[in-house]
Amino acid sequence: MKIKPHKYGIGARLTFDSIERLSKRRLGKSPDDGKMSVGTLIIVGATIALVNFDFLPAGFPCRELITVALSVAFMGLGLYLEYRRLAPRTRWRKAMYATGMIASAWSLLPWIFYFMGEVADKSVVLQLFIASLAMWGICLGCVLRHRYIRRRSQQEIAFMRMREKRRRREMIMNGY
Repeated sequence: MKIKPHKYGIGARLTFDSIERLSKRRLGKSPDDGKMSVGTLIIVGATIALVNFDFLPAGFPCRELITVALSVAFMGLGLYLEYRRLAPRTRWRKAMYATGMIASAWSLLPWIFYFMGEVADKSVVLQLFIASLAMWGICLGCVLRHRYIRRRSQQEIAFMRMREKRRRREMIMNGY
């Protein structure tokens, strides 16, 4: 228990730090707590695996495509873990922005690598290009889902307003 000055400058107030900490814990952690979540770690690991694709043997058939597929799948898993507890509209909006930014970054990286000549093996450029196409597809899916949820919520709001107007009209007609 601490004594702090009152926020309006009149007297003092007692604060109970343990209760305030518990209420903050119950209401949820602040978004800037500085810790990386499991979803963020999976996203970072998938990006590292995409750029450094030497974890499959050289004689493995379709090595680049399998690496891209695994990286994109783990990227989707990380995004799912990151946004699963949000409201649907917020979840799909954030997923749309995240996948759009990742896809645009992956679309620019092959051109940067190609023109700078830093990559002797052109398979990295091909791999990033294929991954960007896959991520653009996921981004398009997120955009379409966000539009669907937004349209559905607008219809629900319009339906609720129509029901309220009908209820008021019936009350007036019945003499209430």
